Amino acid sequence: VVNPQPPNEARNGFVDVDDNPILSQYTVGQLLYVREPWYTMLDQNHVKPSELPDDARVQFLAASDGFEPSRLRPSMFMPKKFARTFLRVTGVRMERLCGISEADAVAEGVTGDCPVGYIPAHSAGPHAYCFASLWESIYGVGSWDLNPWVWVIEFERLQMENPWNPVPEWEPLWVRENG
Repeated sequence: VVNPQPPNEARNGFVDVDDNPILSQYTVGQLLYVREPWYTMLDQNHVKPSELPDDARVQFLAASDGFEPSRLRPSMFMPKKFARTFLRVTGVRMERLCGISEADAVAEGVTGDCPVGYIPAHSAGPHAYCFASLWESIYGVGSWDLNPWVWVIEFERLQMENPWNPVPEWEPLWVRENG
């Protein structure tokens, strides 16, 4: 959700009521990394994530076969030097929430099969309807009808080595899985 919200008919969609620019925290071309739940080896259990060496062996919850991990570490504490999934921002724009298209709803990951819930007065089709229902379940009754301005961030997934970490001396277990 864009914060602060521009006036109803924002000029260019990017200025507030005082004509100050409203900027996204993301820009086209920006490189992002995806955080995910992860483990370290047992002997690294006591080490803070920020203090782990570049060559620390890590494993990810989504690919933990054949690994004897220590405790599960939350994704929010995963240092970027251990990331394995990277995204490049390809588009940034503002639009009204209720303006979501069927294609954008599919890109958000919703299916056309959703439980009976909120029935929006306006939606582009079954996927947009399910997105509206999901939105209401997260942000509360009436939140869809407020029709706030939202940021639409488009990206592409990249296949690349981690630019924030020198290549480790060991072969990460996830390389074999994705290779």
